[in-house]
Amino acid sequence: MNGLSQDGIVYDPINQVYWIYDSGTDSVRKYDLSFNEISSFAGTINAGFAGGEGVAVSGDRLYIVSTGSDTVVVFEIEAVVAPASSGEEPVVTLVPVKITIVDQAAIRQTETRTLPMALSLRSSQLSTFRTATNGMGGRLVRLRNPEFRSSVMVEVPATTMNPESVEEEAAIVKAEAKGRPSSVYVDGEFGMFDQELRHATLGFDGSTWSGGVGFDTLIHPDVIIGLSARAVYSQTDFDENVGSTESEGVVGGVYASYLKNGYFVDGLLSFGQFENDLRRNTDLDGVARAEPDSDFFRWVCGRREIFPG
Repeated sequence: MNGLSQDGIVYDPINQVYWIYDSGTDSVRKYDLSFNEISSFAGTINAGFAGGEGVAVSGDRLYIVSTGSDTVVVFEIEAVVAPASSGEEPVVTLVPVKITIVDQAAIRQTETRTLPMALSLRSSQLSTFRTATNGMGGRLVRLRNPEFRSSVMVEVPATTMNPESVEEEAAIVKAEAKGRPSSVYVDGEFGMFDQELRHATLGFDGSTWSGGVGFDTLIHPDVIIGLSARAVYSQTDFDENVGSTESEGVVGGVYASYLKNGYFVDGLLSFGQFENDLRRNTDLDGVARAEPDSDFFRWVCGRREIFPG
């Protein structure tokens, strides 16, 4: 094998040859499969750069790293595939290496901000999701409103219940819904939230807007069910000038309430899906961006007695 100091070898499957970069003579040498030299051409120093190390090939291009110049020198090797006697020289093109400087401040920021910001983002989106579902929670209390019940319920004499005596008939009445009333509604929600630094979580503040439509109906004198869907937009700023996020999405859910003899049981099942535009300021005068998606599910079921007064 010719040369003084071989610093890289690569197999070229297209041309079925080996390419070896020899830094001692600053030459790129082409060998057949038996390592007989076919041809050679000058390397990175001849191209006007410092000496190189390593060699790679992809298609009709051969790459050598000029370590002293922080540059990758790219040789178009298509012409070199021709017999060496042709006298053709390879064409040299230059591809600059992108250098990323990671200083101590950037490392410190990663250690102290990335995880806390992720936790804060989760907390802020939970606030957004809860704000957007407040409307459904408000509809659940309708059945417990005496004015609502009096407007939709009617007392029916006990004759329909086949009492055993006239006295029982006079004393016993029951309530029925007036035509099973239903409601279609449009509503909106606006909320603001502000959280201070808490444990490992950064502080943040933001606001949420949502609007949508819903439907609920009285399916029984003591049971109301409904569903709702709404669009949501939220904007959050994180403390210490760490960054910000904007979220857009949809929230939907179903709800139901049962009321009997002063006791009620509520149920709520909701879900949300958001697209987020996350921006994090860096200590290198730049902004790191990400566009993650997030999904939320929430279910609530509770039972309580209505206390008088």
